[in-house]
Amino acid sequence: MHRYLFTVIILLILVFILPAQAQQQEQWSDRSKLWAATSAIALANDWSTTRDMTHRYNEGYHELNPILGRNPSRDRVDLHFLIAIPAVYLIADNIESDINRTRWLQLVTIVEGAVSLNNIRIGLRWGF
Repeated sequence: MHRYLFTVIILLILVFILPAQAQQQEQWSDRSKLWAATSAIALANDWSTTRDMTHRYNEGYHELNPILGRNPSRDRVDLHFLIAIPAVYLIADNIESDINRTRWLQLVTIVEGAVSLNNIRIGLRWGF
């Protein structure tokens, strides 16, 4: 639980400090908006399949994300993604260059998409 408290505190700091620094940034391009949507979809897919895993540890599944630990509870997985999804957006919103913002969102989409596809490949299912 200590790790969660630390994560929540850091995210609260980011939520209150970063928007104050975001006053002078470029507007989001349609391309950045598209990548924001795809990154959120990829994160939601990872979330869904990771939730499926939480009641299938007896089948040999285990989590590889060190932040979550080897056998996180469903509540822990939910908290992780409820923090991660807005955090990705907050980080993107505070990147000054639209090109770099798009690159960040593309990176998140690629990583989360690969994780989601691997989860499906190993037999985890979608569903909340």
